[in-house]
Amino acid sequence: PTAKTSAPASVRGQPVLMLEVQSPTGTLTVGGRASYRITLRNRGNGPARDCVVSARVSGELRASQASFEPIRELAAGESKTFTINADAIAAGDARVAIEVQSKDLPHPLREEQATRITSKK
Repeated sequence: PTAKTSAPASVRGQPVLMLEVQSPTGTLTVGGRASYRITLRNRGNGPARDCVVSARVSGELRASQASFEPIRELAAGESKTFTINADAIAAGDARVAIEVQSKDLPHPLREEQATRITSKK
């Protein structure tokens, strides 16, 4: 005799988040402005939930915005882009650190970019 059994199964796709930060190329002069473009992509096959993107800028820069509206859901294959505009206020090696947290990530995603700022001549 053969026995057959079945049970309902629920398969949930998994998100795979990728963080990309594009920073200005070359050197910036004090008084200049830099734009950093942040792209969060979900390359998985399931949605990412409650994503929070935030940024920290070092003292050489002053940013108009360093936190963004939380993303309730980022569908599979979808991406969101954010821009940070920052003014160069002091010479040095400026740093912009981006962090992404999500219910679906065991640890935050982090990316850091450097921009060299020189004094006015």
